[in-house]
Amino acid sequence: MERARKILVVDDEEPIRKGLSRIVTGLGHEVEVAPDAAEGLEKAMVSNPDLLITDLHMPGRNGLQLMQDLRERGMETTTIVLTAHGSIDSAVEATRRGVYDYLVKPIEPERIQTVILKALEHAAMREEVLHLRRELVRTGQFQRLVGRSPVMREL
Repeated sequence: MERARKILVVDDEEPIRKGLSRIVTGLGHEVEVAPDAAEGLEKAMVSNPDLLITDLHMPGRNGLQLMQDLRERGMETTTIVLTAHGSIDSAVEATRRGVYDYLVKPIEPERIQTVILKALEHAAMREEVLHLRRELVRTGQFQRLVGRSPVMREL
């Protein structure tokens, strides 16, 4: 059986936090909640979540800024952004910044469950790729590769 994943929910609306908490625990995962980006950042630094679900628009820092704050601290957390005020511009901006998914509220419980499960699969694959890359570097497996292209140099 797969281990329970840690999911951080950051939203200034308490009913959203409670609803998402029920869904996450119903899926068998651990959940932590925060009402704003500042508290979300504090909790993320302690718990190192596998998935961040954040509102886009909150008082203070917004969800994309929270995601950026985590990246600046070395945390590449898979992120789902929720918003009540969806627009093409904000969806494009979120995607450009690397958000896994962008959902407009209200969201059907079945839809968010599906997105959470797929995002966790994505996070697990990314984790495995990072582990394998570190292992290849550690064991020196790249030393026999020959190539001068930018892609090969990056490897």
